[in-house]
Amino acid sequence: MGSAIAQELALRHAELVRSLVLVSTYARADALFRSQLEFWRWLAEVAPSERAFFEAIFTWVYTPRAHADGSVDQIVEEALAFPHQQPIEGFQAQVDACLAHDTAERLAEITAPTLVVAGEFDILLPPRLGQAVAGAIPNARFELWPGEAHQPFQEVPEEFNTRLDDFWREAEAAH
Repeated sequence: MGSAIAQELALRHAELVRSLVLVSTYARADALFRSQLEFWRWLAEVAPSERAFFEAIFTWVYTPRAHADGSVDQIVEEALAFPHQQPIEGFQAQVDACLAHDTAERLAEITAPTLVVAGEFDILLPPRLGQAVAGAIPNARFELWPGEAHQPFQEVPEEFNTRLDDFWREAEAAH
């Protein structure tokens, strides 16, 4: 959801945005993503436990590598231990916001240097959606990250941070 919020910030308050990084992004929910979101909506109500809910949701978010090496198990434990659990209604409001997000006709108005990152194995927001966003923003760069999924910032943070730092330095030098 962060990239949807970042798009709106860049569109509504361009003066505040010197550069923009959009990770695992989309301009508007297509039919498949809408179906996935609707599934998440009712899953939140019927999952037999919070653990089961997180385990199901995270099948859409993390790489096969993260599932195999125990990273997802650790993330589930951290989510369960978080003292401020989100109510189902709050999660469903997030789903509604994702369904309502639509910047497709306005992306050409973004003027900040933009990097769009997509993970090769992102099944939630596949690379084709990020490519469309990058194609609609003037001079945006699109990068496909082989072997990554929806959250490379969590799975390969060192590589992710290095790449973003390089991008921000380039954008700042051009500014």
